[in-house]
Amino acid sequence: MTENGTSAWRPLRSADGTDTLVLAVDYALTGRPEATFSDLTSVLPASWAVWETRQPDTGRPDAEGYLGYWLSDPALSGTRVDAVLGYCTGGVFAAELAERLSAATGDPVPVLLFDPEPPLVDGLATDARSALSGLGSMLTAEQLRNALDRLDKSVAEAADVPGLAGELRDIYAAAARTACRSAGLGEDIADQLTSAFVRYLQYSSAASRLFAEPAWRRATVVSSAEPTRWADRGADRVDCPVPHARLLASACAADAVAGAVELY
Repeated sequence: MTENGTSAWRPLRSADGTDTLVLAVDYALTGRPEATFSDLTSVLPASWAVWETRQPDTGRPDAEGYLGYWLSDPALSGTRVDAVLGYCTGGVFAAELAERLSAATGDPVPVLLFDPEPPLVDGLATDARSALSGLGSMLTAEQLRNALDRLDKSVAEAADVPGLAGELRDIYAAAARTACRSAGLGEDIADQLTSAFVRYLQYSSAASRLFAEPAWRRATVVSSAEPTRWADRGADRVDCPVPHARLLASACAADAVAGAVELY
């Protein structure tokens, strides 16, 4: 397996001469306190290649846009995938990726979902509050409170994740412009901040529209000591006695992946 130099997949580890390739789906935000697939890679066998999804810069911001971007990567053509992993919301995409890879090859590609949870209004609201609070050092207390009040009103009125995402985009964009203006920063910085947040909203909205439990029926769900309500929706369940934030850094999670790959 040689290094993948294309844009759709980021090699967390490239291993020449190995026949084992694991794909991982996550939206690993900068500064995220939870362990990432980079942490999991460090406790998987050193001879394995592990590739993680990159986010498309352009194209359709819906489920087919993401899936098509990842699956059309030339590096996957004719390449055996030994397992597909998904973390949290990434589990929605991972389950569907595994289904499509299995349909293309005729072999049931193993899929493991780590504390899986489809996007929910409350979860998206929590992430948005955190994003707005991150602008707090450049906003007055009143400005931040006003932005959070707008957020709370939108959450109370939201019918679904895509609807809320549209409201959050406008709330965050306005707060980012105000923050950058107060800090003497240019509009281009506000645009960059807003673009990064909007991409996360698009990812969450696409996953919410894609989510269907039947795609999870073959999956092994790997749960932390704080399991989600979807922990029992897969074919199998592995319980790891570690906090959610450390699940992807645990030996228990690595053992679950290794066991699935060995059986494949």
